[in-house]
Amino acid sequence: MEQDLKSQRKTSITPRAKLSAKLPFWLSPLICEEWREDIELAREYEIANGCTGIELFLFTAREVAPLLQYRTSQLWQIITPNFPESCAHLETAFIADYAQNSIKHIRVVLVIAILVYGGFGILDIFCIPAATAYSWLIRYAVVCPMAVVVFIASFFPVFFSQFMQLMLSIMMLFAGLGIVVMIALAGEDELGFDTYYSGVMMVSMGTFTLMRLRFVYATIVAWLTLVGYEFTAVFYQQLYVTGESLTMLINNNFFLIGANILGMVTCFYLERYARRDFLARYLMRNDKPEYLKLFFS
Repeated sequence: MEQDLKSQRKTSITPRAKLSAKLPFWLSPLICEEWREDIELAREYEIANGCTGIELFLFTAREVAPLLQYRTSQLWQIITPNFPESCAHLETAFIADYAQNSIKHIRVVLVIAILVYGGFGILDIFCIPAATAYSWLIRYAVVCPMAVVVFIASFFPVFFSQFMQLMLSIMMLFAGLGIVVMIALAGEDELGFDTYYSGVMMVSMGTFTLMRLRFVYATIVAWLTLVGYEFTAVFYQQLYVTGESLTMLINNNFFLIGANILGMVTCFYLERYARRDFLARYLMRNDKPEYLKLFFS
């Protein structure tokens, strides 16, 4: 009966000349053929009933939105190591387990990070002497105290497990943008003007590998830091003005973008292995054969 109704509509409806029932070319590949035919048939029916262009657009948006949401969720599953939506309880259990097992590791890493980030203040004296006071303010009054606060918070496991990812993300973002601000304050004749971009790379690699940040959090922090560097390089350093400075900007971007891509791959597989470890322990405690396929995926 449904097929007869479709056939009747196709033969009885004559679309208006100015509006097309066909979906835009950029939208069609995102929708499977069966759904596309149904949507185009519905568009054809709306056009025949005298809808305007805006009404047709709103109608199409309502029809397509759930399908695009489905495609987005599929893409999200591909580009992140998260468990499928059908295993939401596993995702919740993993996040709690991951935070709990990371506490001791994070304490050690935070101590090392404070020593390294603070120790580079010695380098400021020689590389950005005119801005040393400001760089020390960033290192010893902002970033290092933030790390100390996170370290203290780790001794409150219930609170820390809930907010660990957010706290570490904010701390690493401030650490990266702190280096960016130092670059902006450096004079053109100072060594740090040309070389401190490597500090951004160090922070990004620490974000991806040492801080036990999950893939999504680490990726957001690293690329926001890179955006901050680009803003500084263009509007403060003005590295696009001369051919030599433009070459330096391109060179720096190759290293920074390359480091971020490698860091993303590393972080992705670190989290994936952590999830497989959690799943193995979960399968040992619970007889759940339906989850075996997740372990081998």
